[in-house]
Amino acid sequence: MGMVASFVRGVAVAAVAGVAGAGVALAAAAAAAVPAGAQPAPAAASRAGFLEAVSCAGATACTAVGEHPQETSLAERWDGTKWARQRTPSGGPLDAVSCSSATACTALGGSLGALAWNGTIWASQRVPIPSGNGSGLTGVSCTSARACTAVGFAVKSDGTQVALADRWDGTAWALQHVANPSDGTTPVLTGVSCSAATACTAVGVRNGPPGSPRLRLAERWNGTTWTIQPT
Repeated sequence: MGMVASFVRGVAVAAVAGVAGAGVALAAAAAAAVPAGAQPAPAAASRAGFLEAVSCAGATACTAVGEHPQETSLAERWDGTKWARQRTPSGGPLDAVSCSSATACTALGGSLGALAWNGTIWASQRVPIPSGNGSGLTGVSCTSARACTAVGFAVKSDGTQVALADRWDGTAWALQHVANPSDGTTPVLTGVSCSAATACTAVGVRNGPPGSPRLRLAERWNGTTWTIQPT
């Protein structure tokens, strides 16, 4: 779905000293070195899993999401000093996140639909999808706690795959009518960015028959309709 993963890597420097004689050897322990300006990671025992996406509302307010090894959702919060894991509902990995402020984030993924952070807790939100054979939400962008757009794809009951977009207005998520290619290709929207509640751009890919090249896809929301843009 065209989405970016983030990992925190440590650098270790080891020094070992040996003293020969009468079969006796002595070794010195290695010490870890952290580059200047690096953000310290949690202890190794708590670093299991991976982080898939991140959004920052400021230098002291970042949220990263991903998956825990037990196939549950994972969210961590940067407060300017350290990362700390947050309690999230279980239900599969989180693939995307957008924060409009330190107290307003929305994450997507798995069977959870959407999760909303209000500065205190993560809470599940129901996201409507077309009835059919499955769907996936792969990107989200929020301009405020009352304005978010999520995009992805849906497979209808007749097997047709269509682009998908949902809109959050502060109270509920609602399906939007999204423009779909008329050339028979199957669209997937993988990312979205909104500069205002009435201005969003989503991008993705159009897949043709097996063996054919993948084609670029861009769509624009003007507050009323989604329109395919030439790329």
